[in-house]
Amino acid sequence: MDLENFEDGPSALHSPSSHYQGQQLSPKTALRLFDDTWYTLATRRARWMDLIGDYGGKETFFIDGDSLLQVVFDTPSLALGRLVEDTENKRTDNSFQLLHAKFILEKHILEFTQRDTTFEVVFFNGARHTSIGAGGSEFSRNSRALARKMLFHHMANIHIPIHSFDSPKDPSWINLVSKKQPMFIMANDGDTLVNAQGGQYKRALLQRELLFELSRQGLAFALLKGAEYRDSKIMTFVYESRTHVQNLQLDLPLKHAISLSRDELDEQLGYITPLSTQVIQHPLEWWSNRLPVGDLSSMFLLHVSLTAQLDVRLLARGLPKLHPDLELLLQRTFLPSVFRILAQSDSCSLDIDGRLFLEVLRFVIQTKATSVKQILPSLQKADENFRILSELSFDGPGLADRYPCPPISAVAASPPPQQYHLLPFSNHVFDTALAHVNIPGMSQIDVNAPNSIFGMDILANDTKHWHNMHSILPTYLGGPKSKPLNEWEKRRRDRKLHRDQTRLQKQAASLTGANGNILEKTIIAPVGSKPQNSKPIRLSGADKTRAKIQEGKSKKTKEADRSKPPILTGANKARAKILEDKSKKTEKEAVEWWGGKLKAMTLDTVEDQLEHVKLMKRNPSSKATSLSCLRDATL
Repeated sequence: MDLENFEDGPSALHSPSSHYQGQQLSPKTALRLFDDTWYTLATRRARWMDLIGDYGGKETFFIDGDSLLQVVFDTPSLALGRLVEDTENKRTDNSFQLLHAKFILEKHILEFTQRDTTFEVVFFNGARHTSIGAGGSEFSRNSRALARKMLFHHMANIHIPIHSFDSPKDPSWINLVSKKQPMFIMANDGDTLVNAQGGQYKRALLQRELLFELSRQGLAFALLKGAEYRDSKIMTFVYESRTHVQNLQLDLPLKHAISLSRDELDEQLGYITPLSTQVIQHPLEWWSNRLPVGDLSSMFLLHVSLTAQLDVRLLARGLPKLHPDLELLLQRTFLPSVFRILAQSDSCSLDIDGRLFLEVLRFVIQTKATSVKQILPSLQKADENFRILSELSFDGPGLADRYPCPPISAVAASPPPQQYHLLPFSNHVFDTALAHVNIPGMSQIDVNAPNSIFGMDILANDTKHWHNMHSILPTYLGGPKSKPLNEWEKRRRDRKLHRDQTRLQKQAASLTGANGNILEKTIIAPVGSKPQNSKPIRLSGADKTRAKIQEGKSKKTKEADRSKPPILTGANKARAKILEDKSKKTEKEAVEWWGGKLKAMTLDTVEDQLEHVKLMKRNPSSKATSLSCLRDATL
């Protein structure tokens, strides 16, 4: 495949956008123009790598908070401002599972903390639509806006460094970058959209604009959505900042489309969403002063009080089913207004749980209660919220008449457990021993069932491994005899054995003893004994005389050979000279080595000197010296 000039892309990507001058671009057209101008070329230059081992290491990096929350909110199992399908109709899930959202957030943060990374989370107010998802229903927008505020406060509670800025042009952001010197920032790119709605194109356009501004500041970015966490690695695409991007200016039509998309999303949301870590001291009193007076508001205050008292395990509840008109009232009017009041406040309230609120509402309707004392008879004056809770009242009978709860479908009875019986078994070896064993249900077993094909007289020929068709038995145990080899096959076998022996010797040379010393080769002389049943050979008289004469000659020859000095050739003399010089050099180096070590130990204690001696015995130089050399080294 020809990849020449792949990073530059085709010439169509470099076409000027002058024909868009004076036109008002739609979000879809603006996004395509933005990609042609910058992002498509940047994608071609992106590299798939490990952020820890190949790129960032221990360096500090940032994570875009709204991109992180977008991954959390888009989790399919999270019931927070999303549509849910059931068998009867399509309705909005009115639950607000903030506890589940905290768990998913901590799970994603754990992927970074357990890999010993150094990161900080940053939020940009201009990129809030990435996580809020403006463009959907009012219930979905307000739910995510409130969850964004509460999860921001939760990250501060678990000691995650967090920061909030208006935009990448904020002077406080520029100061933070110059102070921390981050290696890169992890964020989402808005995804590749096909046949999407207009709101999705607007959010993707704003997210591309955020990455473009960060890249112009010389900061590399990596994709958070789609990152893979493998063992100690974090694999994702990394987009490095290029010099031409830092000098790149967007065209006026594109800038106008980006500004118009931001204004439309802000207008659709309708309020600001300040991020704060300040906690409301008296949440019930704060709620009672801001919520409209009514039965639903009273039950919501009761649910806020119960959420703070209940155990976490009791919050794992299913979705209660209410009257369809009441569900429609909650999702279109009441809950969006409540979530908006808290999302646009400067403080952060305690946790709330949408499903617990629905459970309280269903309980009040079923019991037709009119006060909190009927629901919480154990409420005492000593309780902190006694005054506010005691003043709450609601029209349970009226709600029951207007919105009667549908009956809960009975749980289907579980089928009876399946009965399992033993298979028939008969063997003349075990029949006598097992005759007194009585197993219930044996009478129901079909005695005429076919028996196993393995009888007593069948020999199991288990001579082959399960994945190898060759026999695993050697020749002397009944295996097949080896085929006769020709000369070429014999040489090939000998070469293979030689390579195996050489490899085995190399591996053996790397072995060390308990003290760390390399093991030395030890030649084991061949030993053996004469067979006990062997009889001596009887020789005749002439043979005995010849054997004695030959034995005498061999003894004289051996004695003469020992008395004669060995005859050294020129090559042997040269080898002896080299070995003698090498031994003298080794001994000299060993003496110097010992002298340096002994001088270094003069100021140590006796225990330290003994420990040093043990360590020095592992060095080969310790074996190359004699006692006389050690005496010279000490002198």
